[in-house]
Amino acid sequence: MIVLKRNSNNFSIKVGKSYIPIEESLIPYMCDEIQLEKGVTFEDFFNIILRHHEYYSEVFCSHLSGVQLSHFLKEWIQPIKKNVPDTYRDIEKLIIAWENIGILDKKELLDEELGIEINWLPSFSGVGKDAAGYAIEFTPLNELKKYPLELAPNTTIYNLKTDEKLVFMSRNFTVYEVLSAIFYEITFVGSPEVRKKKLDDLVQRKQEAEKQFTQGDTTTLDDILKKLKIDKPKEEDL
Repeated sequence: MIVLKRNSNNFSIKVGKSYIPIEESLIPYMCDEIQLEKGVTFEDFFNIILRHHEYYSEVFCSHLSGVQLSHFLKEWIQPIKKNVPDTYRDIEKLIIAWENIGILDKKELLDEELGIEINWLPSFSGVGKDAAGYAIEFTPLNELKKYPLELAPNTTIYNLKTDEKLVFMSRNFTVYEVLSAIFYEITFVGSPEVRKKKLDDLVQRKQEAEKQFTQGDTTTLDDILKKLKIDKPKEEDL
């Protein structure tokens, strides 16, 4: 079991009742389960990872979409802004939880007792008041530092067709699953530079849409079809 204690400068491997600090990276311990002591922040966790960012960038190249963790170093050391965008100002903590799930026909059962197939996929996201979820792929890493980081091993399995709750299950996370979830999310839209460019574009498009709405856009369907060079459908085709 790998453990990270609050305000610790190292991960530790638990042997019996003793904790042995891990001075190097976590790469040799990928299959070990990991626990985070209550109060551990994303800054506590990620500071240790960045010490050996070259190794993680190589091993997790696919989860990082080929982006080197070194690209985040400049952003990581920036101070936290006081006025943050609406997209993540209501986040209270960060979690890694199980995102799933599916149900198979009885002919394809992998678990005869439950009658379901479980695809255990780790997901990294923000959580706000009333357990509201927040995607964080557009959030600068330095703005995530202060939030507590928690692992949520419990999940409820649903029937995807009926949305019926089937069974409550729990499974701990391995080091590999935690790191892969974090790396995948922070590079979902690319490097910090690419992310900023895409976010600026989205903000601009949002502002343009709001401006058109407030001014009253009189564009008709005929105008749109003409612009796209599409013939207007005949009445009998509707």
